[in-house]
Order: sequence, then structure tokens, then C-alpha cells
Amino acid sequence: MTRNAPKSKSTNNCRAPGRSGSAHSFPLEVTRENGSVTASGLADPGSSQPTQVAVHFDGASLSISAAYQPKWRSTVEGAVTLPLDMKDPSPLLPILEGKKPWKAWPEIEALVRQAFVDLKVPRRLVMVFDRHLHALRAVRNGPEKSKMLRALSSDKAREKALFMLKDVELDKGITESMSEMRKVLNTGSIAHDILSTFSGELRCYQELLHEKKKRELKSKRERWDDDLRRLEEEDRSRQRMKRATTHRA
Repeated sequence: MTRNAPKSKSTNNCRAPGRSGSAHSFPLEVTRENGSVTASGLADPGSSQPTQVAVHFDGASLSISAAYQPKWRSTVEGAVTLPLDMKDPSPLLPILEGKKPWKAWPEIEALVRQAFVDLKVPRRLVMVFDRHLHALRAVRNGPEKSKMLRALSSDKAREKALFMLKDVELDKGITESMSEMRKVLNTGSIAHDILSTFSGELRCYQELLHEKKKRELKSKRERWDDDLRRLEEEDRSRQRMKRATTHRA
């Protein structure tokens, strides 16, 4: 390797994390290019189909890309960047669902933490990245439903609750969820109850975003019919409340 080479590649002596974060015999490979550095390795290398992970550090941010190759199917890929950017939380949704390529999250997280050392990430940034990794761990272990929908007893009731939200309420809810997630990240805390708020808000964001996209696929006439159904249901609810009040009186 010459001093003036624009690109260099070296393999260190550390071990990539295996199942449950334990050491395994696969080293991380470190590549340097144009002032940035990448560490790559296999998460859960003891499995028959491990996940290939690359951690790229450019001096200010850390990008994590993962690729899983199932048998007889195309590669499943995903990527997130630390610090987390709440302008678009969508890349975090596969982690929330525990889907490939993020299913082996404990092993991926352990590999990323080892990469902090290999890539010589400055301590001040390690603290930020570490906090955001804790947030992603909370996401991986997050609730199956948002607090709003968990309070309802059936899938039909949950579907109705989302349906009854006006478009402006959907947009407001999405914006508020993103704002709450930013607040959690800005607190600097890794306390479980605070990070659980992050995962709960991400689940709420997902539910509201899904409803919004479902409506966007409908025709103008279908959306007009839905608006009419909401008005009729609101009127029925007012009548029920009125009768209940009269009965109590």
C-alpha cells in the first residue's frame, strides 16, 4: 500500500458480533476512501444466511446499510443514518416490524458498536450515535399498536377510529408524532420510559401514514363518499349522546 494511494483497504483483528452479540471468527473489514471510512462484516455469522452489514463514517454522520440474501429470492436491503433524521422516519419502519434485513437487530447493533472502535469515531459523536442506537433498540422492541389503537377492543373498532379521522387530523397527527420523536432524541436520555415514547410515536406515525396513503389511492368520488360517511357517523354519534343525556335527566 503506497502513501499516495487514493483508496486503501485493511482488515483489523477484531471479531464481528455473532448470535446475541458474542464474538465470532469473522473479522470486520475496514476500507478508507476520500476521507471517509467503512467497516463491513457479517451480523450473526453463525447462521446459514447471515446479514451483511456496512457501517460508513464520513466525519459527521454514520450510515448503516444491511443486506440479507434469502434462498431463491432477491436480496433485501435497508439503510439508516445516525444521527436519526426525523424529516422522514419511513426507513425506520422495517426495524419497527422486525423485518429483514433488520431481523437480527441485536447482532447488527453489536457490530455497529464494534465499528465505533474500528472507525475511530470521536467520543463526542459516539455519545450521540450511542443514544440513537438505544432509540433504535426501543423501536425494535416497540409496541404492536399505538396507544390510541390499543385502547380499542377490536380490529374493526381500530379501523373505524382511523377512518373517522379527517384528512387535516391525519396530517396533524403525523406532524405531532415526528415532533415528539425529535423531542425524545434531543433530551439526551436513554431511560427506558423516554425511549419507549419514541417507539410508541413511531408506531402511531406508521398507522396514520398507512391510512393517509390508503386514502391517496382512492378516486375523488370515493373520497367524497368517505367524507359523507364520516358526517353521517358524526351525526349518529351526536344523536346517541343526546338520547343518553335525555335519559339520565
